[in-house]
Amino acid sequence: MATKSRPKDLPLDAENTAIVANALQKTLLDLKALSLVTKQLHWNVRGPHFKSVHEHLDLVYDATEEAVDEVAERIAQLGESPNAQASDLKGAAVKEVPTGFIEDQQVLELIVERLAAATHDIRDRMAETEEPDPASADLLHGVVLAIEKHLWMLRSHLLKKGD
Repeated sequence: MATKSRPKDLPLDAENTAIVANALQKTLLDLKALSLVTKQLHWNVRGPHFKSVHEHLDLVYDATEEAVDEVAERIAQLGESPNAQASDLKGAAVKEVPTGFIEDQQVLELIVERLAAATHDIRDRMAETEEPDPASADLLHGVVLAIEKHLWMLRSHLLKKGD
């Protein structure tokens, strides 16, 4: 059986590549699932705050899809194959949302919960990748910053007087 030969100019050795690529692959699946959930909510939001929630979910979707591409390309840069097909998403940590139309306040609760969970998991992966590959960890830092900005803005809609 022939063994796969690694190019000599890859940024990491095989052991560190495996650690980092695994963390990035999990992040890729979570981000892709998050983008699909975001669009599902975007299409099905109803209520008095429809327009602002609908439009903000488009911003979240765009930021998430940009992160999907950046993470997938980083996996490829490490010499590994990124995978995020529909069948791969069953392993994502991001939970699905109910089908059908959903009131705007519930949409906000659902997206805030998923954004918070995603950033928590990505922060764990930042720690995993920091030592073996600061460049990949830096990419994840940027992803977290972008998602947490939207999390802050969307969470602000849920705060009640005195919170």
